[in-house]
Amino acid sequence: MLIKQLITRIFIISLLLLNANLVIANETNSINKAQIDSFLNVVKTEMPNNWQPPSGKNMVQAIVNLNNEGKVLDTKITSTPDNKLAKASALKAIQATKFPKLAVSPDSKIILTLGFDSNFSAHGDGKAGMTCKLEVRQITKIITKTPKK
Repeated sequence: MLIKQLITRIFIISLLLLNANLVIANETNSINKAQIDSFLNVVKTEMPNNWQPPSGKNMVQAIVNLNNEGKVLDTKITSTPDNKLAKASALKAIQATKFPKLAVSPDSKIILTLGFDSNFSAHGDGKAGMTCKLEVRQITKIITKTPKK
Protein backbone atom coordinates (compact mmCIF):
# COMPACT_ATOMS: atom_id res chain seq x y z
CA MET A 1 0.00 0.00 0.00
CA LEU A 2 2.89 2.35 0.81
CA ILE A 3 4.33 1.89 -2.68
CA LYS A 4 0.96 2.67 -4.25
CA GLN A 5 0.71 5.90 -2.22
CA LEU A 6 4.25 6.89 -3.20
CA ILE A 7 3.56 6.29 -6.89
CA THR A 8 0.33 8.30 -6.64
CA ARG A 9 2.19 11.23 -5.02
CA ILE A 10 4.91 11.14 -7.68
CA PHE A 11 2.22 11.16 -10.38
CA ILE A 12 0.49 14.14 -8.76
CA ILE A 13 3.72 16.10 -8.44
CA SER A 14 4.63 15.42 -12.07
CA LEU A 15 1.21 16.71 -13.18
CA LEU A 16 1.62 19.83 -11.08
CA LEU A 17 5.03 20.44 -12.65
CA LEU A 18 3.31 20.30 -16.05
CA ASN A 19 1.05 23.20 -15.00
CA ALA A 20 -2.05 21.06 -14.77
CA ASN A 21 -4.76 21.75 -12.24
CA LEU A 22 -5.49 18.57 -10.37
CA VAL A 23 -8.56 17.58 -8.41
CA ILE A 24 -8.50 14.40 -6.38
CA ALA A 25 -11.62 12.81 -4.95
CA ASN A 26 -10.69 9.96 -2.63
CA GLU A 27 -13.47 7.80 -1.29
CA THR A 28 -12.68 6.80 2.26
CA ASN A 29 -15.94 4.99 3.02
CA SER A 30 -15.14 1.43 3.91
CA ILE A 31 -17.41 -1.51 4.35
CA ASN A 32 -16.99 -3.56 7.48
CA LYS A 33 -17.18 -7.31 7.96
CA ALA A 34 -20.58 -7.08 9.68
CA GLN A 35 -22.08 -5.36 6.59
CA ILE A 36 -20.59 -7.99 4.28
CA ASP A 37 -21.84 -10.85 6.48
CA SER A 38 -25.31 -9.33 6.66
CA PHE A 39 -25.44 -8.88 2.87
CA LEU A 40 -24.25 -12.44 2.22
CA ASN A 41 -26.73 -13.87 4.74
CA VAL A 42 -29.60 -12.26 2.84
CA VAL A 43 -28.26 -13.67 -0.45
CA LYS A 44 -27.72 -17.15 1.02
CA THR A 45 -31.24 -17.14 2.48
CA GLU A 46 -33.19 -15.68 -0.42
CA MET A 47 -31.33 -16.89 -3.51
CA PRO A 48 -31.92 -20.68 -3.05
CA ASN A 49 -35.68 -20.02 -2.85
CA ASN A 50 -35.53 -18.36 -6.27
CA TRP A 51 -33.33 -20.99 -7.95
CA GLN A 52 -34.85 -23.95 -9.83
CA PRO A 53 -31.89 -25.98 -11.17
CA PRO A 54 -32.49 -28.18 -14.23
CA SER A 55 -31.71 -31.90 -14.35
CA GLY A 56 -28.16 -33.03 -15.02
CA LYS A 57 -24.84 -32.02 -13.51
CA ASN A 58 -24.37 -28.27 -13.82
CA MET A 59 -21.87 -25.76 -12.50
CA VAL A 60 -22.84 -22.15 -13.16
CA GLN A 61 -20.84 -19.08 -12.21
CA ALA A 62 -22.41 -15.63 -12.20
CA ILE A 63 -20.55 -12.36 -11.75
CA VAL A 64 -23.04 -9.69 -10.76
CA ASN A 65 -22.18 -5.98 -10.66
CA LEU A 66 -24.39 -4.04 -8.26
CA ASN A 67 -24.75 -0.44 -7.19
CA ASN A 68 -24.88 0.60 -3.53
CA GLU A 69 -28.71 0.49 -3.63
CA GLY A 70 -28.64 -3.25 -4.42
CA LYS A 71 -29.69 -2.79 -8.07
CA VAL A 72 -28.15 -5.19 -10.58
CA LEU A 73 -26.15 -3.24 -13.16
CA ASP A 74 -25.01 -6.22 -15.25
CA THR A 75 -24.49 -9.96 -15.02
CA LYS A 76 -22.08 -12.35 -16.71
CA ILE A 77 -23.01 -16.03 -16.54
CA THR A 78 -20.99 -19.06 -17.60
CA SER A 79 -21.68 -22.76 -17.11
CA THR A 80 -19.82 -26.07 -17.27
CA PRO A 81 -20.94 -27.86 -19.31
CA ASP A 82 -22.50 -25.08 -21.36
CA ASN A 83 -26.18 -25.41 -20.53
CA LYS A 84 -28.71 -22.74 -21.52
CA LEU A 85 -31.28 -24.02 -19.02
CA ALA A 86 -28.80 -23.88 -16.13
CA LYS A 87 -27.70 -20.35 -17.05
CA ALA A 88 -31.32 -19.20 -17.46
CA SER A 89 -32.19 -20.71 -14.08
CA ALA A 90 -29.33 -18.82 -12.39
CA LEU A 91 -30.27 -15.57 -14.15
CA LYS A 92 -33.89 -15.95 -13.09
CA ALA A 93 -32.80 -16.48 -9.46
CA ILE A 94 -30.62 -13.34 -9.60
CA GLN A 95 -33.44 -11.27 -11.10
CA ALA A 96 -35.90 -12.50 -8.46
CA THR A 97 -33.60 -11.73 -5.52
CA LYS A 98 -33.87 -8.38 -3.76
CA PHE A 99 -30.30 -7.46 -2.88
CA PRO A 100 -29.82 -5.29 0.20
CA LYS A 101 -28.36 -1.80 0.13
CA LEU A 102 -24.73 -1.32 1.14
CA ALA A 103 -23.47 1.70 3.05
CA VAL A 104 -20.70 2.56 0.58
CA SER A 105 -20.06 5.38 -1.84
CA PRO A 106 -22.21 5.38 -5.00
CA ASP A 107 -18.93 5.27 -6.96
CA SER A 108 -17.89 1.97 -5.37
CA LYS A 109 -17.64 -1.11 -7.54
CA ILE A 110 -19.64 -3.93 -5.95
CA ILE A 111 -19.04 -7.40 -7.37
CA LEU A 112 -20.99 -10.44 -6.24
CA THR A 113 -19.66 -13.79 -7.46
CA LEU A 114 -22.15 -16.65 -7.24
CA GLY A 115 -21.62 -20.35 -7.81
CA PHE A 116 -24.60 -22.59 -8.53
CA ASP A 117 -23.78 -26.31 -8.41
CA SER A 118 -26.43 -28.97 -8.99
CA ASN A 119 -26.70 -32.63 -9.87
CA PHE A 120 -30.26 -33.86 -10.42
CA SER A 121 -31.65 -36.89 -12.21
CA ALA A 122 -34.59 -36.60 -14.58
CA HIS A 123 -36.76 -37.84 -11.67
CA GLY A 124 -35.75 -34.88 -9.49
CA ASP A 125 -33.40 -36.79 -7.19
CA GLY A 126 -30.12 -35.09 -6.39
CA LYS A 127 -28.51 -32.19 -4.62
CA ALA A 128 -27.71 -28.54 -5.12
CA GLY A 129 -25.46 -26.00 -3.47
CA MET A 130 -24.58 -22.36 -3.80
CA THR A 131 -21.53 -20.25 -2.95
CA CYS A 132 -21.22 -16.48 -2.85
CA LYS A 133 -18.46 -13.93 -2.44
CA LEU A 134 -18.78 -10.16 -2.17
CA GLU A 135 -16.09 -7.71 -3.20
CA VAL A 136 -16.32 -3.95 -2.76
CA ARG A 137 -13.75 -1.73 -4.44
CA GLN A 138 -13.46 1.87 -3.37
CA ILE A 139 -12.76 4.19 -6.29
CA THR A 140 -10.26 7.01 -6.28
CA LYS A 141 -10.86 9.56 -9.00
CA ILE A 142 -8.06 11.67 -10.40
CA ILE A 143 -9.26 14.44 -12.66
CA THR A 144 -6.78 16.62 -14.49
CA LYS A 145 -7.56 19.96 -16.03
CA THR A 146 -5.09 21.67 -18.33
CA PRO A 147 -5.07 25.45 -17.83
CA LYS A 148 -6.25 27.64 -20.71
CA LYS A 149 -3.54 29.72 -22.34
